[in-house]
Amino acid sequence: MDGRYPLHRAWYGFACRILSRDKTIDRTGVFGLAALLRKAQVQHADGFEIFVVFDSEDGSQARAGQDSDHKAQWPAPEHGLIQSLALVKNALDHTGIRQIVSERAIAP
Repeated sequence: MDGRYPLHRAWYGFACRILSRDKTIDRTGVFGLAALLRKAQVQHADGFEIFVVFDSEDGSQARAGQDSDHKAQWPAPEHGLIQSLALVKNALDHTGIRQIVSERAIAP
């Protein structure tokens, strides 16, 4: 499963933010990705192991260098969304869901 698309979808898809109890950490991305991952597993991969694939930090930049229209219409990501990526990877580690970091950008 592509990890960045559902994270982006979860981050912008909720009507309100899901915050930590002390209201210092935005957990919307982690909660939303976990919910989408669980739904995908139940509906499409029941009984199979799921891997979450992330493109490397340089992968998207390399693709943009090859295709100037790549994500050109996308606004710059919010700081909280970028922070959520680390939280998501940590949550995946704790749940035993394996991650793969691709050196090549994942096709949209």
